[in-house]
Order: sequence, then C-alpha cells, then structure tokens
Amino acid sequence: MCIDVMLKPAKDGTVLSTRSLEFGSNLDSGGIVRSPGTMMRSPAPDFESGGLEWRTKYGYVGIEAMHTLVTEVEFLRNVLFTIDGINTEGLACGALWLPGTRYQSDGGEKNRALLSTFFVDWVLGMCKDVTDVRKALQNHDIWVWSNELIEQHVPLHFPVHDRKGNSILVEFWNGSACVYDNPVGVCTNLPEFPWHLTNIRNYINITPENPQPMDIGGFVAQPIGQGQGLQGLPGGYSPPSRFIRILMLKNFADQALDARELRAQAVHLLNNTDIIKGTVVGTNTWGGKEYDHNQVTTIRDATHRRFYLKTYDNQQLRLIDLKKVDFTIPGTRTFSIACDAEAIDISDRANERGVMAA
Repeated sequence: MCIDVMLKPAKDGTVLSTRSLEFGSNLDSGGIVRSPGTMMRSPAPDFESGGLEWRTKYGYVGIEAMHTLVTEVEFLRNVLFTIDGINTEGLACGALWLPGTRYQSDGGEKNRALLSTFFVDWVLGMCKDVTDVRKALQNHDIWVWSNELIEQHVPLHFPVHDRKGNSILVEFWNGSACVYDNPVGVCTNLPEFPWHLTNIRNYINITPENPQPMDIGGFVAQPIGQGQGLQGLPGGYSPPSRFIRILMLKNFADQALDARELRAQAVHLLNNTDIIKGTVVGTNTWGGKEYDHNQVTTIRDATHRRFYLKTYDNQQLRLIDLKKVDFTIPGTRTFSIACDAEAIDISDRANERGVMAA
C-alpha cells in the first residue's frame, strides 16, 4: 500500500508533492542518482532482443527498491529500478501498487517497448513536465509491456507531477494505457482512479467547522468536542479510506506560507496514514505473515529541486539538494539512505544561564 499527494502550492509559489512507500516485505531501499547522458536499455517482450533504448536528457535522484520485488525473473535480479524520484526539471514520478494492472500487450515495434519496471526511470530521464509524458504515451513513442509473472509481483500505476503544479496518473487496464488528469492530487491503490473520484461524493458532508447546537423539543444538544465536523472521515488503512482521509485533510489545511511550512505540512499530512508494524497483517507468496508498514516517505520540492526522505526506523528528514549533486559524474550511482542522527541533542541548552521570564 502506498499514497501519493500533490499539496496545495505555498503562498510563495513553492510546488511540492509527497509519497509514502508501504510494503510487507523489507524492500531494503537505497538512494540512486542518474546523470544526463546515461544510456538505458529495456528488453523486448521476448527478453532476448532489445527493446527501447534511451540516453537520459535530465539528471535525477530518487530511491530504488524494485529489484527486491522481481527476483523471480532472472533478467531483473541485478537491475536497478527507480521507484520514486525527482529530476533537474522539477518533474516527480513514483510507482505505486495497483493489483489487476494489465500492461500493453502489443504496441508495435520492439524498439519502442519499455518494460513496466523502467517506467519511472524513463519519465525522470526523458521528460520535463506532464505534457511530455502524456504526448509520449498518446503518440505511441513508447509502449509499456510486462508479462504475467511481473504483473503478478509488480502491478504498478504512476503518479506524475511537474513544477507548475500539474498532475496526471498513468494506469494500465486491459492492455491499454490510461492517462488521467488528477485534479485532486491524491493517489492510493485499488480501485481504478475514476472510482476514487466518484467515491468523493459520499463524503461531501465532511467539514472542518464544528457543528452548531441543536434544539430538540427544548433540549439543546451541544457539540461534544472539537473536530466533530469531521465525523465520518474514514479511519482505516484501506486504499479508499486513505484516499478520502488524505484528500479531506489536504483540502482543509491552511495554505502554507513558504517551502518550509509546506514541507512540514507534508509530514503532518502523511503521518495520518502512517502504518505501524503489526496493525496491517497480510500473507506473502509463501503463505507466511507479512506486516505492512511505512518503509520510506519522500518529499519532492519541485520549485527548489530538493528531495527529502525519512524511514520507518528513523523519522529524521534527510535532504538531497539536486543543485549540489554533481551530475557531471557519468552513469548511475547508489548511496545509503541510513541516518545515524535520530534526534538533535539540545541538552546543552538546559544548562544555559538566562533570565527567567516573569
């Protein structure tokens, strides 16, 4: 389970999106950097001949984890796939779980065939905005394929956001690419995206305003406490519940002043769907129990080209500033996203001598 959100732009114009990566198995995620000019190759559906080849136009940073999900396919065991990231143009893209996905079965020439697990890498390396992504799919510059085994283990859809605040969602149903405008800026998992938009109609009574007292035959019923206008807001972890909960909270939240406030808002927002180990229990491929939990949260600041992340066992934010990344180093490189600093020690402040306020 995952969730992806485009926040309301800040008053200073900052555009920012965020996502959480929840999964039962340990994905052992790491950081990834790809520089402009990196040569990339996708296999064709037969896994023997070559598919799409591209040389990246834009550099990008992100997290990789996909290789741990597709170890059943020999070709993919040692291939690094980006699962979430942002490029030097401020375009962000992620891969989220969507069971039932059926990728394009036959799109024509093999030299335009893109394996589904490469989609995020292709978007970040070749596109500057959502228009580029939409045109490539509509003009059949690429066609996204997979096989039954990969669809079973890695069924994905892809939210895409650009620095102007535009959002689309790319899904694949019954062998066709579906590119949806995403006016609400929220994405979870099943069902298909149009269903989620329709489901919003069930919750239009939700309000941040506390209700007024009600006179019932002379008995005046007073509100029982703060937040009663949110009565009925879903509290579970199912994709529809998380979609509605995040959508409403995002919609009601005050507009942030600047990038710092917007980043804090993103953290608070996704804290509302943070899955604690043991609260969501499923069954893995081998019949054993697995415990979904929020393994990585990312924040992509499209305006300032900054990529933040935090992990389940360490909530300290880490920052990769794309303006400081040396994209003249050719090719692909990886790095650890572990962080030793779990808390900032301010004990010394307790020993400072000062004047007590009256």
